[in-house]
Amino acid sequence: IFANEYIYQIYLETKDTVNAIASIQKSIELFPEEPWFMQNLINLYINSGQEDKAIEYLDIAISREPNVGQYYNSKGSILARIGRFEESFAEFDKAIALEPTNALFISSLGYAYIDLGNKINDDATYLSAKEYKKEKVKIDAAFKKALEYFEKAYELEPTNDEYKRSLRTMYYRLGMNDKYEALAD
Repeated sequence: IFANEYIYQIYLETKDTVNAIASIQKSIELFPEEPWFMQNLINLYINSGQEDKAIEYLDIAISREPNVGQYYNSKGSILARIGRFEESFAEFDKAIALEPTNALFISSLGYAYIDLGNKINDDATYLSAKEYKKEKVKIDAAFKKALEYFEKAYELEPTNDEYKRSLRTMYYRLGMNDKYEALAD
């Protein structure tokens, strides 16, 4: 196993992605019970922008280990990044169902709602004022949903500066100035 990990690392260090992928895929065949190889292959696909391949291998990982919340969280993040929001929300819900107090999973769902709100806003940029007003309701709904998840994440980890910043951003975007000021440093 260690030799296979070492070979993979050498390919990565020499920026030989083709052989890195080939070596790690072979290692997955040889050692299907070893999650390290699957996790690194998924990360390689994520980092190289090959979302469909990452999702494909996440589905394999989930079929092998259906109780690993991180797989669902990763899949949800990828789906949100490529604009498949409803699917992403379902994946985050699965992750949170497995680990209801995992602040990372909860905040990931919050970020997906921010992405949705931003996408709706971007798509509505050139609409008439009347049409934009209708879309603004959807934008605010997405941001309110994000706020809900950031409040939960911050409640679970009140010393996490990222959750605090995200929470403050949502308060600001939604015009909740009193709550925004209350979280000032």
